[in-house]
Amino acid sequence: MKAWVEGFVEQPVWQNRAIEHVHDAQFSIAHGLAFGAFGVPPGKDWQDQARVFDPAVMRLMDKTSYEVHPDYVDLLLSQGASRPARIEISARGQTWVGERRYPKGSPSPEPGSAMSNDELEAKFRHNADGVIAAANIDALVEQVWNLEQVKDLATLMRLTACVGADAQSAKAH
Repeated sequence: MKAWVEGFVEQPVWQNRAIEHVHDAQFSIAHGLAFGAFGVPPGKDWQDQARVFDPAVMRLMDKTSYEVHPDYVDLLLSQGASRPARIEISARGQTWVGERRYPKGSPSPEPGSAMSNDELEAKFRHNADGVIAAANIDALVEQVWNLEQVKDLATLMRLTACVGADAQSAKAH
């Protein structure tokens, strides 16, 4: 697997290949590439120790290389939101290529790069699942979408802290 990405890959912190703790993986472009190749969606799953230290992921790290995208500076100068990336994966006699100029979730002139409200809500629900009580997740989403109606932001904060508790009891306090 070969990647051409933005200039940050030249910083030593991103070049780490010694993954001993979950936070080591967070700052390793090689681990991120290998992890992404396994189709793990961005979110809390990227912190799961079983996945982070999966032997298959660790082996794939050794088969990754990366460098700065050759057009990085020119594209960045022409559009400040530009973060060009190209990935090539070669396996079993085939090569797959993916390329993007703007990362998902970032505002840009490219339609579809910003996240829709539905995508933002789905991302929140995924990351909150198992961390915040399901009823509280629903209540938080409802209140955030109607934030102008929320009279006391402490209500939102209580909902984030009530794992397993009923959302109604959190609202009542």
